[in-house]
Amino acid sequence: MKLNTMLVHLSVFWSVATALQPFGTTAPGATSASNYTAAAGASDLEAILAFLNINKALILAHDKGVDLATSLAHDNPELVDRIILAEYSPPGYGYSTSGQSVVPDVGAFFVQGKEEGILSWYFWHGSYSGNDVMSNDLVEMYIRTVAKPGFLRAIFQYFAAAWQDEAYFKSKINTMGKLQGPTLVMGGDAPFSPAGENPVWVANKALQFFRGSTGLAAVELSWLEDIITIQC
Repeated sequence: MKLNTMLVHLSVFWSVATALQPFGTTAPGATSASNYTAAAGASDLEAILAFLNINKALILAHDKGVDLATSLAHDNPELVDRIILAEYSPPGYGYSTSGQSVVPDVGAFFVQGKEEGILSWYFWHGSYSGNDVMSNDLVEMYIRTVAKPGFLRAIFQYFAAAWQDEAYFKSKINTMGKLQGPTLVMGGDAPFSPAGENPVWVANKALQFFRGSTGLAAVELSWLEDIITIQC
């Protein structure tokens, strides 16, 4: 997703962009005792909201973030005012039957050293515009991220957790039913469409949906300025 473009168009709201472990600057296994299930990721999101003193939020989730956000909405509906789920189906409802579940060590073994080729294949088959969906600079950033020590094994842990997630989501949906709050589901024929290739369109749709919210309190985040929250 072209996140910066999306955030600019959603700037009428405070936007908090979270990175799953081990994406961005997060380290593999840095949180939740190296638990890569949707429920563990939702606990991380809950902790972030608590740290920021946010008691209710508008949620926009894309790709793998969808099952974390769905878990958060199921387990903590009081935290979620409205939610958008883009381009992903939770395990138990399509994902775990798509052939993506793997043994982490085996997956990492076959991808190690082939990061650029794998990413090119993924972008080509996952979008309407092929490899042009990402700039060269962004592709290089992805390659550096994937090559981080421990990244590949960590990322395949998400796939390996699909069976646990399937049991979790089936149990939740069977007992609790559908999500309680207003929900918008977005998707396209290709994994990067519409969010990856049409970020402005998606942002405008999100803005239209989120503007129907009436239950949000004002948030004060100026106390975060120049604060160091992690010592390395």
